[in-house]
Amino acid sequence: MEQDILFLRKAIELAKQAKQEKDEPFGALLVKDSVIVAQDKIT
Repeated sequence: MEQDILFLRKAIELAKQAKQEKDEPFGALLVKDSVIVAQDKIT
């Protein structure tokens, strides 16, 4: 459960970066076996 919270915080961080770049505030992670295999934000 703690790892889930860390992943959610990372997605929120990506969303904040997108918002600062004047994009929609959206961040996403793809996690498999507790490893981030992809991450992105709207740009």
